[in-house]
Amino acid sequence: MKLRYCLILGLGMVTSVMAQALRVSVGQDTIYAGDSFTLTISTAQTEVVSVTPHFSMPTQIIGQSKQMTSINGKVTSSLILHVMPQEVGTCRLNALTAVTNEGKELSYTQPLDVTVRELLPDPEVAIILTMTPEAPLPGDDVVLQIKVTAPALNDNSALRSPFLEAGFFGGVQERIPRVSFNAETGEDSPLRQTSAPTLRSKRVDGTNMEWIVETAYQAVRVGEQTFPAPVLNDMRYTWDSVTNQLKELRCLTIGKPLTAIVKAPPEEGRPERFTGAVAKHFKAEIALDAVNVKVGDPVKLTVTFTTDAMPEQIRLPQLPSIPGFRVYGDPTRDTFEGGCAFVYSLRPIQQGLLEIPPLTFAWFEKETRQYHVEQTFAVPLYAHPSSQLVLLGDDGEAFASILPPALRLDEGQTVRRTPSLWAWLALGFGAFAFLCRLLGRPVVHGLHWILSPIRHHQPTLRACAALRRVNNPADALAIIRTWSGRPTLTAADLRGLLPDTPEAETLIMTVARLEQVVYTQGGDASELYQTLIKILPKVARPKAAVRGKTVGFLLIMAFCPTLWSSAASLSFIREQAIAVSLSASTPADYAHAASLWLAVDAQGEMPQTARLNAASCAIFARKPHVAQQLVAQYELDYGRDQNSERIVQAIAEQLNEPIFWGRLLFAPHYNAAYATRLDIFCYLTGCFLLLVRFHGND
Repeated sequence: MKLRYCLILGLGMVTSVMAQALRVSVGQDTIYAGDSFTLTISTAQTEVVSVTPHFSMPTQIIGQSKQMTSINGKVTSSLILHVMPQEVGTCRLNALTAVTNEGKELSYTQPLDVTVRELLPDPEVAIILTMTPEAPLPGDDVVLQIKVTAPALNDNSALRSPFLEAGFFGGVQERIPRVSFNAETGEDSPLRQTSAPTLRSKRVDGTNMEWIVETAYQAVRVGEQTFPAPVLNDMRYTWDSVTNQLKELRCLTIGKPLTAIVKAPPEEGRPERFTGAVAKHFKAEIALDAVNVKVGDPVKLTVTFTTDAMPEQIRLPQLPSIPGFRVYGDPTRDTFEGGCAFVYSLRPIQQGLLEIPPLTFAWFEKETRQYHVEQTFAVPLYAHPSSQLVLLGDDGEAFASILPPALRLDEGQTVRRTPSLWAWLALGFGAFAFLCRLLGRPVVHGLHWILSPIRHHQPTLRACAALRRVNNPADALAIIRTWSGRPTLTAADLRGLLPDTPEAETLIMTVARLEQVVYTQGGDASELYQTLIKILPKVARPKAAVRGKTVGFLLIMAFCPTLWSSAASLSFIREQAIAVSLSASTPADYAHAASLWLAVDAQGEMPQTARLNAASCAIFARKPHVAQQLVAQYELDYGRDQNSERIVQAIAEQLNEPIFWGRLLFAPHYNAAYATRLDIFCYLTGCFLLLVRFHGND
């Protein structure tokens, strides 16, 4: 009884061990270099999770899969590995370790061999890579062609393809050879693929079969693109005359790489105004959006190219110098089906009948491989007279030079040279300077001590009053900058100007929060306005601001409502200032133009030009005293020149005063020594003029 139990127990243990034993097999015992073989690891009653094979040569596992089979209730789990040897010779499996889903390790030690043969090129199979045309130009259609030639099968005097495969309904059927070729191009390639590789022809050439595969491209720019060599690695069949049966042969054929070079049109004979268009047809036209305008009004010039050339080829044409017009800004480009258009911004700067002269554009014809020149028709434009100013352009030269009637005298008109107000002012200044010289320095210092709080307090009151009226954080920030005397002030700069007091620190923090609201364009700043109104009277203005260019800052404060309303960029403000100045017709329009020029000056852009233009506009705004202060500040900063002389002359004519008296307040370098000589001269001159006037009245 015990013996029977022992036999049953031993048989169960042997069955269990056999159930968990590994069974390993290979799919092919002979392969070619570059091919892979399958390694199948099977076991019963359990599942293999992973395996670790050990081969006699370097190999690469290129894939794996699992398979479950059940035969008569017996379940077998298989793990299939796809192995690619890296060398030619005998690839032997020396050992293998497998891990089951239960965590057990199973080993396999029986060697298995796979023979790896060297794959030699097949001399009877050819593959050629060509391109048509060989030297394409931008815009040309390019065809890449792969031609494969192989010996055909002779089947009852009918030639068939040597590449066969099993048919879907049984038997064998012909197929095309398998060619490996990368036909794609990158973003920086001069070629753009327009179609996938397509079999264009299959024909018999003598005893050979020939296949042609084409891929279409389009040349988009000048450059080079190198295509790799095409490779044919396939199985073909040939007829064995000895056995009178089909014999399978492995064939390998490698072509040559190809470099496609897209060339530019030849430089020899290229015209100057070449647009870059390479096309079959090309037409150029120009047009203006208006034909009756005023001097200085903006007009749009549109240059349209109708062509089959690619839009990427056409360059931005450079306009020649057009008499009577000024080009400003950057042109815009518009691409449409069948061409593209370029829009330029112009301003007529002369009155009368003007024209855009005929413009010439060159292009290159594909078929004849020659350059052609296309000329447009002239486009007329009539510029009507307009009230113009002497405005200076970016290059420092005047682009509107016709003086309006307010700045020139008509024939027969004379200017009254009788000194009136200026004489009294000169006499008063001389008397005051004479008393100052008698009383000495204490009186001068006393006057400075009396006037300094007033000079300090008045800008603060104006700033607080302006803050009560604003609703825009940018406007409030401009008021603080004007109050401090620094047009480009930041919170960090303000910390270095104000004294170290709690009120000053509160002001700095409030300005910093205000800047953050302006930059983020969000948030309620009403609380910040109230804080500024309360804190400004308690903070002393920077001394440099009190002693600095007070006149310029007061003028900016005077025009600040217009400045605050403009939140555009500086370049836009400058163009707007030019447009408003040239189209202004009322004093209010000219005052608006002057404020815009002051905004350009405050930003530090072209300050000389902007300040002179602001002074010129102030004259037309019937504000000669503002123009006088602007020119005085200009001459203090940049010195006296011909432009400032003309402005001063216009101011004197509008004030009906001699230019001599107007020049008394425009001293380029006003200092104590100059004042000492000037006060005596003014006193004596004033007395003389009064005596002459009283004598004439008698």
